[in-house]
Amino acid sequence: MNIDTSSVFWLDGDPAEVFTEESVAALRRRIAEDSSYEWNLDRGNHFIVTCRRADDGRYALVLHSNEKEFKDQFNGLCPTPGNWFADAVRVFEGERPVRLLTGDKAELFSDMAQMLLHFNVVRHRFLANLLLNGRVGVTSDVHKHHYYMPAPTSAAIGCYLCEPGEEVPVFSTLGQPIALFEAASGGRNAVSLLTGEDRLIVPHGWGMTSSRPLDVTRSGDVLTFNGRTYDLAPGVSLLGHPDIGPRLFGSSVEFLAAVKDHTPGRLTTELVQTASYSRHGFLRHGEKTDD
Repeated sequence: MNIDTSSVFWLDGDPAEVFTEESVAALRRRIAEDSSYEWNLDRGNHFIVTCRRADDGRYALVLHSNEKEFKDQFNGLCPTPGNWFADAVRVFEGERPVRLLTGDKAELFSDMAQMLLHFNVVRHRFLANLLLNGRVGVTSDVHKHHYYMPAPTSAAIGCYLCEPGEEVPVFSTLGQPIALFEAASGGRNAVSLLTGEDRLIVPHGWGMTSSRPLDVTRSGDVLTFNGRTYDLAPGVSLLGHPDIGPRLFGSSVEFLAAVKDHTPGRLTTELVQTASYSRHGFLRHGEKTDD
């Protein structure tokens, strides 16, 4: 169980001079060599982005990552062999096998997952503070989890749980505007938690898709996906499969139109990307060149 968080830091000035390829490289060295944090902002779909709000021009710094310090290690919450809760996992075999964590360790797992919600927010604040280095101020910040345990017996996987009228960022693709989306009632995305709370499921981004129909089979600990085999083990990903790629749309408006029956709401504005750091490296966006 990861804790993935979207964080938006509203700034009092242009971060272009502090968010550079050199400053990110220096921050990465400091984190990797001198701290107990682990660097993961260039892995998977994680990133650092600077942008401007389309309606009023306000600058923002956006971070998207998880608490890698509690992932695959012995103390982590991912089901790696031999970790602290592995001996308490019960496996029920069948066409769709189920792994169930029970007993005292299940309660501790839930408590740790709740503790890490605040941990990842502070982690993002720490990274933003070092990156901005006092040269650009933060006027306010908003944090929303999209991979976490909202209740002791449930998990949100890649989605926000919102109240009607709540605004969240919906991520797009490399260099494209990020939607600020206000969730509304009336769709097929309403859920009731065991805590008694009612929420609306909102995707945190455009997601991934397959270019061909899915052909998936399982035999023992091996998964076959569209002709390729994968071990059913922690860390194995379908991301490198040639049929798997980003789910692309022409704009935020087009994406929201595609999901409106399930996820109604409105586009309040967009965050126009000016620079980004991710697995694609450091990039500037929207720069004009002389003819």
